[in-house]
Amino acid sequence: MNYLIVQLTCLLAIIVRYLNERFSVGAVRSFTPSAFIQNRKKIDPEVFNHLSRVTAHS
Repeated sequence: MNYLIVQLTCLLAIIVRYLNERFSVGAVRSFTPSAFIQNRKKIDPEVFNHLSRVTAHS
C-alpha cells in the first residue's frame, strides 16, 4: 500500500510540474495539487498515457 501511495505522489508531482511548465504565464508561477484537480480536463490525454507507460515500467 505504501508503494502505491509513493507512486501516486510522484505521479501527481510530475503532473503539477508539467502544468507549471506548460501553462506558466507571468503572474501564475505554480500550481497546487488542488488547482490540478480543478483543471485536470485541460490536460492533453497523451500526458496520462506517457505517465502510465513510465509508471508501468518502474
